[in-house]
Amino acid sequence: MAILDHVGQLRSSSLKDDPAYAGLVRANLAFGNVISHCEIPICDFEGHIGLQPWPLILPHDMARVLLQNGHRKYLGAGTAAFWRNMSCHFGVEKPGTEKDEAIGLQLYGDEGEIFKGIQYMALHWSSENSPYFTDARRAKYLIALIPVSRYAMHGKINLTLESIMAVVVRSCNLWFHQDVCGLYGAVTTLKGDWKFLTQVLCLKRTPNTDAFCFLCMGTKSLAVPATDLSQSAEWKVQVPAKPWHQDPEVFHLENFSLGLVGIDVLHCFHLGIGRDVVASCLVILLRTHAFAGSTAPWLIKLFDPYFQSMYMFAINF
Repeated sequence: MAILDHVGQLRSSSLKDDPAYAGLVRANLAFGNVISHCEIPICDFEGHIGLQPWPLILPHDMARVLLQNGHRKYLGAGTAAFWRNMSCHFGVEKPGTEKDEAIGLQLYGDEGEIFKGIQYMALHWSSENSPYFTDARRAKYLIALIPVSRYAMHGKINLTLESIMAVVVRSCNLWFHQDVCGLYGAVTTLKGDWKFLTQVLCLKRTPNTDAFCFLCMGTKSLAVPATDLSQSAEWKVQVPAKPWHQDPEVFHLENFSLGLVGIDVLHCFHLGIGRDVVASCLVILLRTHAFAGSTAPWLIKLFDPYFQSMYMFAINF
């Protein structure tokens, strides 16, 4: 497509001359010189695709302002053991020299309702070595917010996301080869919900297809049943030859392999099998009359204070 010839061109932030933004920077409530704009394909409200400058906070730029403003502690440090494990098990080599400091980077994408019920794709990065890894306010750094309704699609390919990933990949590779204020970074994990992974990897095999896994031949049907847990299960015999429509932009990351695609605990456990297990336990308690006079509303009311106390304990742990 001719429109893609100019994709990925960066220009300086248009916010630098904005009085309100300048005031926030002077008050130390915002970082200066951190926002870039990238020309990406966006679908307008009438369904027409055109290039539009989109604001991005690229990983190496965010790292620069963090380090220049005295926030080194939030990024942590990759130990020698960490990089040995990454090299041995995932083929990711530590950037820089043996004496240089380097951190592992996680790229993460997820869709959700953020403003006024509108679905956005939120793309961010974090340091795998941060001591604040579970604290989103200190350890998660936004790259881009994209309204899902504005995606520019070409068949099954998300042109909007692919264009942004091309620029993000360049940023991460730059940080891999060139230190930022004495610190190197290398992508060690790609995570997100299944929809994000489907789009960022340009997958043919998705949650909506019978053959759903890009790492095995398992199916939902009895063709190659993924529920077969025997040692001789057919889905274990081979892996899909080429489960993507085209080579995605993330393939250009330094040291990238499918082994870096990580399991997201939020979606797989807390919003997945963990929630299913808890619900199943409640159903069993209800059906077996474990508590006298137990009805569904009564049981939920009984356990609600307990669940709330467990939630408060977890978030304050």
